[in-house]
Amino acid sequence: MFSFPKEDFLRKKWIQAISRKDFAPSKFSKVCELHFSDDAIRRYNEKTGEKICVPLKWYRLHDFAVPTIFTDFPTYLSNSGNLTQECPEKRLQRLENEHLQRSIQASIISKEEFEKKKSFTSFPELVECLNAEKLQDIWTVICKNDLVIIMMLDTKISPVIKASVIINKDLDLTIHIGQTKIDQLGKYKFPVKVNNTIVVNEILHELALRIEMKSSHDFPTTFGFIVNLLERSDFVRPFWSKYFEGQHGLLYVIDAAADDEVLKEAVRILQEVISNSLLKGIPCVILATHQDIKGSRSPQEIAQFFNEALHGRKWQVHMCGYQDRDGVQISLENLVDLMTGIS
Repeated sequence: MFSFPKEDFLRKKWIQAISRKDFAPSKFSKVCELHFSDDAIRRYNEKTGEKICVPLKWYRLHDFAVPTIFTDFPTYLSNSGNLTQECPEKRLQRLENEHLQRSIQASIISKEEFEKKKSFTSFPELVECLNAEKLQDIWTVICKNDLVIIMMLDTKISPVIKASVIINKDLDLTIHIGQTKIDQLGKYKFPVKVNNTIVVNEILHELALRIEMKSSHDFPTTFGFIVNLLERSDFVRPFWSKYFEGQHGLLYVIDAAADDEVLKEAVRILQEVISNSLLKGIPCVILATHQDIKGSRSPQEIAQFFNEALHGRKWQVHMCGYQDRDGVQISLENLVDLMTGIS
C-alpha cells in the first residue's frame, strides 16, 4: 500500500488517474500496489557504477510514479505500461553513465583487438605481423626461412650496416651496433624472447636513439672549451664563434661546488656564447660536476642561476660526481633527446 504523494502536482495526477467523483484523499488514504505497473515500483536498491541490487524490506515507488492499472475502468483509463517519468537531471545522469559504460567496454574491446593484432606465438605469425607493421623508413626488413633481420643501413657511399636486430625461429631477439653485439639496451637484456611487435618497436626506437647519439659524437664541428682557461684570454676569445656554425646543441659544464662569484661568471660567459645568432634556439644541458663534494648545490639551486639566461629555449640541469662517466653519458643522451625533440 502506498500513501498519496505530498507534492500537489503529483497528488492531482493520482486523483485524476483514480477518476472517482468528488474523491478527496485524506492523510490515511492508500493505493494498493496492484494499481501500479511493475516498472513504477522500486523493489531493489540500485547503486551507480556497476549495478548492485539489494531487495528492499518495504517497496517504494519511483519518482513521479502514477497508478495506471484499474480493472473496472475502460481500457483508455487503464494502462499497464510504464508511465513513470524521470526528472531531467536524473535522465541526463543515466544517459551519461550508459555512455560511459559503452565507451569503457568499447575501449577494452579495442585494446584487446589491438594487442591480439600485434601478438604472435610462432615464427610464421611473427613474419605475418611484421609484414602488416609499418616500421620507420630507416629500417630494412629481410625475412629468411628461420630468421628475421631488421637493419639500419648507411648508404652514403656503399651500403654499411649501422645496426641490426635479429629474431630467430624460437623468437629470441638479439641486437648489434655495427659488428658489436649489445647485451643491454634500456630496460631490455639480450637475448630476449618476444611475442608482440609492440616490444619489437620499442627496441627499434631505443636502438635508433642510441645510433643517433653515437652519430652526434662524430660531428666534425663539435668542440669543447675549458672556460676557466679561456675566459681571460683576449687572444683566444675572438675565435670562439668560428666553431659555432653547424652546432645542434650545447653541453655547458660547471662546478656544482663553486662559490657564487664563479657561478655568476659562468652565467655571464654562457649569455655571451648563446647570444651569437648561430646558436639561436639550440637546446642546452648544464652538466654540474662534483655533486659528491660536501656543500655542492642541488639541481634546483643551479637552475636558479641559469633560469634567466636560458629562458625561451629547451634546457636541463644534470648532476654528476667526480669521475662519473655514466653521469656524463646520461647528460649527453639527454642533450640528444632535446635535440631530436623527444624531451
